[in-house]
Amino acid sequence: MSKSVYEAWSLFGGEESEQSILRGGYLEQGRILNTGGINQVLRRAISNGGEPLVVETLHFIPSQLEADVMAGVIPPLYLYISDERVNAERLLEREKYTHFSSPGHRLARQLPRYRVMMRYSLEECGRMGIRAFDNLDYWRTRAEVLRYVNEMARSGRLEAH
Repeated sequence: MSKSVYEAWSLFGGEESEQSILRGGYLEQGRILNTGGINQVLRRAISNGGEPLVVETLHFIPSQLEADVMAGVIPPLYLYISDERVNAERLLEREKYTHFSSPGHRLARQLPRYRVMMRYSLEECGRMGIRAFDNLDYWRTRAEVLRYVNEMARSGRLEAH
């Protein structure tokens, strides 16, 4: 993985397009990260008795996650920002709060590529019945996510380990 996910498509030749961004970069890098890392992190959390865990990743590709980690112990969900302007503003603000040495303007420039990947992940979530939350308002989204996870736990849709 010698290139960022935003530039990985260029390793496969050809012109930049939605297909090259997805097939040449995003999905291939996601396969490496998901099969080699994220699946293992999730398995470890499950084997530790359902250890609370939040995995933040650009490479959320549900079809690349193993069936045993998607089997009802961990409530998969996807956060996204539908409004591109708000998305850019949040990227620019992030160095004030969480990513102190990672300038948001660098990522804001990649927003058109990022949103190709976001749309792909949203489509996969829809096909696989994974709940997606539009994070336009942090506090509202936080409340919705907590309600969703609590409801899943109360209704028995999450397995106890």
